[in-house]
Amino acid sequence: MSTVGRWTGHEARALRLALRLSVRAFAEHLGIAARTISKWEKAGQSTTPWPDSQAILDTTLGHAPDAAKARFALLITGETVLDHTDCRSASTGYTRSWRNRSPDLESRFEQLDALEEWSAARQKLALAYLNAGDLTKSRQYIDVALADRRNGSPLRQVRLDTAHAHILLHDRDTVHSAITTLNHAKTQALHYGLTHQLQAIGRIGGLLER
Repeated sequence: MSTVGRWTGHEARALRLALRLSVRAFAEHLGIAARTISKWEKAGQSTTPWPDSQAILDTTLGHAPDAAKARFALLITGETVLDHTDCRSASTGYTRSWRNRSPDLESRFEQLDALEEWSAARQKLALAYLNAGDLTKSRQYIDVALADRRNGSPLRQVRLDTAHAHILLHDRDTVHSAITTLNHAKTQALHYGLTHQLQAIGRIGGLLER
């Protein structure tokens, strides 16, 4: 989503969170008083910024990175948010709670700012939706994770590729891409001696034999 028909406090807040900025930093970025931003966000959809402010928001969204635009689109539709406990799990690598339940669908994204890697959080949400049987949302989240991936550790990159391959395997039309992605992850895991990740790759590869 790169355009907004009418900005309200809801969309303004979503843009701030998508850009991962505090209220103060967002206000400075827009050239608008922080108290005005807070007022918008508190009022939500019941308030509409003045036309000049809407133009500033249009420009800010238009110049935002693709990954931020993808995050904005998810926030606007009221997609998944992590609570404080989920954030600790995501940042430390524990995924059991993600795979045993569908993601919470309340629109509160502030806690995600505390995560070391947004990409890692999106990956876990993608796997959670896959486990819940929602392939469409699973793909949506893994695409955001891939778009926002950084030059992280080899382990982080291999984990992301492994998760991507796992999701691709659930669609007959993307099985070939899944195999290519999984082989790439395996090559990297072997190169860096990531034994535990090789085991995960092997388990996912076993799905091809079923």
